[in-house]
Amino acid sequence: MLSPAGRNSPLSEQESLPRTELHGRILASNVTLSGPTTEELLKRADDLIHQDREYLADFSAAIDQLQKRKEEFQAEHPPFGSRYS
Repeated sequence: MLSPAGRNSPLSEQESLPRTELHGRILASNVTLSGPTTEELLKRADDLIHQDREYLADFSAAIDQLQKRKEEFQAEHPPFGSRYS
């Protein structure tokens, strides 16, 4: 649609929809959908917390192992020039 100045102007969604489709969308937006119960949400949160703790434990173990390897490597390979000082 052209504005009075002759430039394209965006239409709102309501202006572009036929009246019956708009009415159907308004009715659908007023319908309440049943979602998970509080108990289900709490169970899911507990499951996620448990998974996070397992992941963090594994991650921390991997970091500790890398740190140990780094220290061993540095002990076996002193920085350049330190042997001859």
